[in-house]
Amino acid sequence: MAGQREGRRFFLIGLGVIVLFYILYYVVFVYHVFLVVPMRLRQLIKLGFILLTYGTGVWALRKDTARWIMKIWHLLYGCTFLFLILLGVLDGWLGRMSPAVREVAGNLHEFLISPVLYIVIGLLRRRMPQ
Repeated sequence: MAGQREGRRFFLIGLGVIVLFYILYYVVFVYHVFLVVPMRLRQLIKLGFILLTYGTGVWALRKDTARWIMKIWHLLYGCTFLFLILLGVLDGWLGRMSPAVREVAGNLHEFLISPVLYIVIGLLRRRMPQ
């Protein structure tokens, strides 16, 4: 019972931190800083927020989550992150990508930094056997 309570506490702390990062990203960077910084710096900031969200999720979920659920977390983040890195490299080598490709990349970035994936993993954690 105490282990469950501690796992729930870590989950809620992780959720709070991810929501805070998400709000910080939009309020500070998207609506203010991104208007005046170069594209490369924007991409580095986006990369940093992905890594912060991923690291927070790993820290909070590792306490009371089955290994197979953590593998889903790592796999989703890893594959999507590598795809975004590939798009960024191609953008740098080939010039600006089309608006459609940039929109896909933006949506994938949004998915990785939003708390939605974390909540889905939390629901899986509650419903599935350890």
